Amino acid sequence: MTALWRAFLALALILPVSSPPAMASELALPHPQHLRLSNGLEVLLVERHDLPLVTADLVFRTGAVDEPTDQPGLADMTVDLLRRGSTSQGAAAIADELDALGASFDVNAGPERTDFTLTMLKADLDPVTGLLGDVLTHPAFDASEFAKLQEMAIAGTRGAVDDPAHMQQVAVARALYGDTAYGRAAAFRLSELTALRLADVKAFYRDHFQVDRAFLVLVGDLTPSDVERHLGPALAKWQTPASPPRISQPIVPTGWHGAQLVGMDLTQANVTVAFPAIARTDSDYYALLVTTQILGGGYLSRLYKEVREERGLAYSVDATNALRPKTGATLITLQTRLESISEALKVVLDQVDDLRAHPVSPGELAAIKRYYAGRLPRDLESNQDLADEVSEMTFYRLGDDYLDHFLARIQAVTSADVQRVARRYFAPEHRIVSVVGPETVKPAIIPYGPLRELTRAELIR
Repeated sequence: MTALWRAFLALALILPVSSPPAMASELALPHPQHLRLSNGLEVLLVERHDLPLVTADLVFRTGAVDEPTDQPGLADMTVDLLRRGSTSQGAAAIADELDALGASFDVNAGPERTDFTLTMLKADLDPVTGLLGDVLTHPAFDASEFAKLQEMAIAGTRGAVDDPAHMQQVAVARALYGDTAYGRAAAFRLSELTALRLADVKAFYRDHFQVDRAFLVLVGDLTPSDVERHLGPALAKWQTPASPPRISQPIVPTGWHGAQLVGMDLTQANVTVAFPAIARTDSDYYALLVTTQILGGGYLSRLYKEVREERGLAYSVDATNALRPKTGATLITLQTRLESISEALKVVLDQVDDLRAHPVSPGELAAIKRYYAGRLPRDLESNQDLADEVSEMTFYRLGDDYLDHFLARIQAVTSADVQRVARRYFAPEHRIVSVVGPETVKPAIIPYGPLRELTRAELIR
């Protein structure tokens, strides 16, 4: 097969389908087949035979929550080094081979999970998954590469002080969760990065990247017999002892509320209103999802209409949920002119208060439910989209029939549910108003205090 043909087929992973998506009622919602490789790895397979393509997502139940409390940043550094290849092939050689095959291989870390994601043609399954097996079994963990990565991480952290959006993420995460894995998710401090050692990375990989702490999601042109024939040999040498019982630090919101200002000389301010929320598996998940969508989830939302369309106070304004296994947050974000901060905050918080004070109308609620009915088919179009859904279902142990019930549970959310969760999770006594901007904006945020002022230097120190 020519390189041109490989590249053409690989484009199907990212190009949109030209035909209109099926309605949710017409979807054949997939249930993964459960398999197990000879080394004990759990595999979830969703067969799609329309194109000779495969997406693989190897998920480890580990991340920053497993770091020793005196070694924050260790999980990210471990993942960064894993990207640098194996003892037999460095990062450059692996990248060259993947380019020649039109395949991709990436590693991403979150506070509680780490994903190895691969995309490839079915014909190239053996060489690409062979690379994965080699990296897992013989990670290089080269001392010189570690030194380079550590230096880059330190330089990146120093440079981040000039990025207002990044400083906002750091400030909000630490206001919500303090010095925990969730609080450190946005960035690490210079002192923490400097203290890490290569031996720490090797020990973290050994202790947390075990076969029984992982699962593999496969979506694409595969059958169960293909999985054992190709993946079995590729991963046969990756064998680890049983993982010890997992003990990770508890994570709860700090309980602090008020206003904070991160001083930065800007012509417009970055504004975030944050509320501690729920864990991803909480029974209020669907009601909170609908409530947040009504508030600030796109052009149908109240914040879009009131802040952007009616008053032109911000080009974009969003309300989103960041929900994880232990707890979560609802975040309202916007950028606005310095002279508009008072008005923008008042409009935003008036909309929040209105959700708490008054039931939403049947028409508004129905429009959001139609939005989810139309969105679900689009969320499952590509192999990568579907792999993401199956990975989340499996990681959170939501059940193979999760997608079967998703729309019914959205449809079951009532106006009373929306008001109840708004009252419970959007209360002023839980609210954090965070602004990155110059000192001149203090009068605009003092009403939402107590006010604390932060410097960029102390956030990365």
